[in-house]
Amino acid sequence: MTPTHQKPVTARDSIVTPKIQTPRQYRAVKYLAERQAATCFELQRIAGVRNAPELIRVLRKKRWHINCELFDVTDRDGKKTRPGRYRLVPEQIPIAKEVISEWEQSHDTQGT
Repeated sequence: MTPTHQKPVTARDSIVTPKIQTPRQYRAVKYLAERQAATCFELQRIAGVRNAPELIRVLRKKRWHINCELFDVTDRDGKKTRPGRYRLVPEQIPIAKEVISEWEQSHDTQGT
């Protein structure tokens, strides 16, 4: 079984709705809610950032519960490595869809 880094969701956490404050955060949360998993490289491409772990750190600070599951791969040089795959916890997917909808109603999302 692959280890995951996660923070347990508590009843108190469900009271405070997570936030989206930038187009990059919007694109990342939308992708995670729709695809349910993304590697660092996918998030960099989709969100338009160069430092996906920093984006995830900021989202976690805004009360998004995002796990990181490590998986084994062999890179092109034959070295074993363990990249991460980010996932929103299942309990937050409906919340994410609601927050995304609110964001889209209050922002021009053309080209985002």
